[in-house]
Amino acid sequence: MDSIEFLNFSKKIISLSPLDEIDYRQVVGRSYYCSFHKVRSKSEELGLPIDAYKGGTHSSLRETLISLRPANPKLKGIAFRLNNFHTLRIVADYKLDIEVTAKSANESIQMCEKILTELSTITSL
Repeated sequence: MDSIEFLNFSKKIISLSPLDEIDYRQVVGRSYYCSFHKVRSKSEELGLPIDAYKGGTHSSLRETLISLRPANPKLKGIAFRLNNFHTLRIVADYKLDIEVTAKSANESIQMCEKILTELSTITSL
């Protein structure tokens, strides 16, 4: 499966009516996972050691991109964006006392698309 399907599924959900909060939470989560898998795939393509840091897979990937020497500003920016996106995904998946809205869902789709656009401009370290 191509991870773009996560984003396509998010767009499919957001186009339905009526929507409930669970739908918004799914959009956030699926959009995040599209971004995560695309960033991971690009990192592997570039030959980066994506599991070189302690912690979970998500934090290790971000730390790899942030700690590159020489630094790659585009990858570093993507890592920070992915970190913020991960925080939103944690809210959507685990913080049931915090409301996830249509605005958050739509912003997550836009965030994913922005990360994918930025990734497409990176061809080397």
